[in-house]
Amino acid sequence: MLRIDPPAHTRVRRLQTAYFTVKAVGNERDKVERIVEERLDALERHGAPADFVSLFAYPVPSMAICDLLGVPREDRGRFEHPSDVISAFQATTPAEKTAAMDDFYAYTREVIAAKRVSPGTDLLTELVAKDELTEDELAGVVFFLFAGGHHTTMTVLSLSLLFLLADRERWEAARAAPVDRLVEELLRMVSPIGTLPRTALEDVELENGTVIRAGESVTVYAVVPSGDPAELGDLDRFDPAREPARHLAFGGGRHMCLGQHLARLELQISYERLMTRFPTLRLAVPAEEVVVKPMPMPGRRAAVPVGVEQLPVAW
Repeated sequence: MLRIDPPAHTRVRRLQTAYFTVKAVGNERDKVERIVEERLDALERHGAPADFVSLFAYPVPSMAICDLLGVPREDRGRFEHPSDVISAFQATTPAEKTAAMDDFYAYTREVIAAKRVSPGTDLLTELVAKDELTEDELAGVVFFLFAGGHHTTMTVLSLSLLFLLADRERWEAARAAPVDRLVEELLRMVSPIGTLPRTALEDVELENGTVIRAGESVTVYAVVPSGDPAELGDLDRFDPAREPARHLAFGGGRHMCLGQHLARLELQISYERLMTRFPTLRLAVPAEEVVVKPMPMPGRRAAVPVGVEQLPVAW
């Protein structure tokens, strides 16, 4: 999905679109609400201090994508671990990434085989039944749905909560804001994606006079606050009550994230219920001691956080 363009991209994406419309995702609200409440219960049972990442940020989107795709929730470790290895920017070797990719694809092919034997009423069953994709395309789509369905939302949940709890005024401002606007501002401030690779279809001249020639590839680093300065002014200013602004959290154009409505639903329900259940939530360690996942970025001395290993919280 990320590496193909029309007409192949249009054909493959069209087969999945109906499951990710606003209406279709709205039908998942009850399931997502139950998952969020279950994980908040688990957080409360554990007691403070508790790791928000392992108890909430990881399981919520993973369970939601399992339900949507019609696979057992117990399977989530089969795609969570290899997805982590593949997306890591440091501390992994090419051999480790290759092994993780192999494990991930082995799992997707098992899922496809299981759907042929025991079909359900889910997206994967429909993709298999339509028989419009080659075996490799089908495996790639299933891989894409699992990886995109859990890792990006998990990243936003953990990074955005660290962002809010690092400053008490931010947390209180967030609690007072409409949750839909809060989520859009968090997506703008804390992107779920590290980079956006793109290839120019025609010559493009940048403001500094640099020309990107047609056919040349560039990488956009989307980990810093995104938006149009002409529209927002200071991009680093956090305003959870502002009118939703354009951002790069879900990419753009024909490759804009297929699951953006599901991600928004999960984030809105998570923050609405989290702030209601735990209004006094706080970091259990100083913010600078939270272990983050770093990504080196050209032009910056320090790496940029693109994830959180553990997020100890108390209340």
